[in-house]
Amino acid sequence: IGAEPMTEFIDADLLAANGGVAVDEAMRTSDPHVFAAGDIASCDNSFYGVEMRSEHWANAHMTGTIAAHSMLGLDSDYDPLPFFFTDQYELYMEYAGWTGRGAVDNVVIRGDLSADSFWAFWLDEQRVVAAMHVNRFDDGMESAQNLIRSRKQIDPAKLQDTQIALAEL
Repeated sequence: IGAEPMTEFIDADLLAANGGVAVDEAMRTSDPHVFAAGDIASCDNSFYGVEMRSEHWANAHMTGTIAAHSMLGLDSDYDPLPFFFTDQYELYMEYAGWTGRGAVDNVVIRGDLSADSFWAFWLDEQRVVAAMHVNRFDDGMESAQNLIRSRKQIDPAKLQDTQIALAEL
């Protein structure tokens, strides 16, 4: 479990190429009686078009709930945007999205890096694919996640402009 899942006890035909256990969006493996959730679950991410694992307790909470619902025959909504946050002394950070290797052609900073209060947006062809804020509690993540989900092209200068509300973009 964790960055390098311990999978020695798992049937090889249930494993994903990234070292996790391959699951669908219901957290079900290729064996309809076996489910996986949390760090070890490797799901085809429909938004990004790649198989991925997310190693954060928020993902474990979401996928654990989905697995439990699936076992009970109930529907659940899988959110394909990876998300995590951390609170380290005077630093609070939230991150949503995924950049992949070599999938980003621009990073836009909004706010003041030196004041430890800013946003960072990773863009691919002027589309926001990931966003992170540091100590921007009032802004929340919903607007940033909406930008990612919209897949629309954003002018980097407008994204950087703190006078334009994220919700307006």
